[in-house]
Amino acid sequence: MLHTEWRWFESIQGDGNKLAQVLVEPGMSVTFSAYIPATQTFGGDDLDVNMCNRNAAQVCDALGFSLDPDWCGEMEAKDFQGRVLLALAISPADEGMPSYEHAGPGARMIEGARRPGYLQERLGQLHELAEWAIANDAVVSWG
Repeated sequence: MLHTEWRWFESIQGDGNKLAQVLVEPGMSVTFSAYIPATQTFGGDDLDVNMCNRNAAQVCDALGFSLDPDWCGEMEAKDFQGRVLLALAISPADEGMPSYEHAGPGARMIEGARRPGYLQERLGQLHELAEWAIANDAVVSWG
């Protein structure tokens, strides 16, 4: 998912630096995994949850945190589980999203559809990941 950032650029006119908003693409997807600090390994690979950036941002919003600025991080498994349980309890049913396109100068962006129930499905998978992480002294990481 493209997002915008403010960055400094040298002015083309040579009259100093200008602050401009630019599109930045941090990567194509985000994967949530269990990382075991004691062994410095990832575990429960079959429980990894991978999402495109747009969907990951929506899920993280439901979990109460943002992926910005680095689109990576980690959290204690119990804390993560608590956020997942809260999101499952209070999030409205995901009605999905149709695909759409928007044209820009020089490019046409097409946003893919999201099926109804996607948020609850992914939160359920993240709950399984959090439970495994708790049982195996791991943290939940994403990036």
